[in-house]
Amino acid sequence: MSVPGCFYHKTLQMPTVEVCFSPALFPFIPASEKVITVVIDILRATTSFCTAFDYGVKKIIPLDSLEKALEYKNQGQLVAAERDGLKPDFADFSNSAFDYMNNTVFGKTIYYTTTNGTEAINLAQSRGEVAIASFLNSPVMVKWLTGQQKDIILLCSGWKNNYCIEDTLCAGLIAKGLLENDAFRPSGDSTLSAILLWESCNNNPEPLIKKSSHYRRLEKLGYENVLEYSLQTGRSSAIPVLEGDALINLALQTNNK
Repeated sequence: MSVPGCFYHKTLQMPTVEVCFSPALFPFIPASEKVITVVIDILRATTSFCTAFDYGVKKIIPLDSLEKALEYKNQGQLVAAERDGLKPDFADFSNSAFDYMNNTVFGKTIYYTTTNGTEAINLAQSRGEVAIASFLNSPVMVKWLTGQQKDIILLCSGWKNNYCIEDTLCAGLIAKGLLENDAFRPSGDSTLSAILLWESCNNNPEPLIKKSSHYRRLEKLGYENVLEYSLQTGRSSAIPVLEGDALINLALQTNNK
């Protein structure tokens, strides 16, 4: 386990990488004129977003309440919803990646609300650009973020503003990838801490995540099978970004050029 000491010696003109361990800490991160906030919610929202885009979903509209989700459902829209790990009766989809692994979602717009992930997205957009990351799309996100040459905030969604191991591990993986290409510098100790946590797992985060509170919460609900899938690094080619009020898959636009 090692973090190269040169990380702290990079030029101050380089864009920075900041890991935010919880949405509650987000307001304390200094503002930047050019920043991309990358929302991470491994169990389960951002993993589900990437999967939905891989199966052809056109747009995902993040919502901040169940009430809004129900309004769109009553208007005939497709709705995904989750609170405390459970799917409300009115919703078409839950917050599980497995719900989107079929052709019925191709070309569709889904209105989506979750306990943590969509709340983090709504918070992040107050700073400017927003992107979505998971283990599934982490390699393509590192490549895309490197090309943007902007400050990066890796925002861990956590659980109701509390710290979560699984989100921090993914943030550490992405932060390490960004810093290793000599195009970024860490903005503080949180970034190095996340990298050290990731490196301590020796590329196998599953044993540690299985000890986490959120995994145990999902296990009680019978959703523990999502973990193995969620940890498949590089499975997804999606680059979800917020455009207006909707998440779109930027990878489709890039591939069609």
